Amino acid sequence: MALASDTSAAVPVQFGSATNFAVGNSPCWIAVADFNRDGNLDIATANRSANSVSVLQGSGDGTFANRTDYPVTSLPGGLAVGRFDNDLNLDIIVLGSAGVRDGNALPGDGQGGFAVNNVTNTFPSPVVTSGDFSGDGKLDLATLGV
Repeated sequence: MALASDTSAAVPVQFGSATNFAVGNSPCWIAVADFNRDGNLDIATANRSANSVSVLQGSGDGTFANRTDYPVTSLPGGLAVGRFDNDLNLDIIVLGSAGVRDGNALPGDGQGGFAVNNVTNTFPSPVVTSGDFSGDGKLDLATLGV
């Protein structure tokens, strides 16, 4: 059996100039999603030195509105996005940094705004992901044990 080889030349990847947008101090995690359901991607960052989450609403042309900051109770270490409370709105989960076993749930309002709820003694690690692991149609969280 003969295998065909790809003889095409590699095309270098090129990017334009960077554009910086202000978020809270020491951003350590980032997530991209459409938080306000307008069809444009928005950005959320967990900011370690500011103990906050910054949300920037995307315009769809590569620009973003000024950030809205949401204070969190623990030093942010991990960030996950999903529909955790079974409504149509995206929510944010922020885990405490390594060794801290708490975090915050930020339920979304569907218009780009969030509430902040403290969650305690739940998470063993700041590394988090989400998925429907149990097959019940509800998002679950998975973290790495420490």
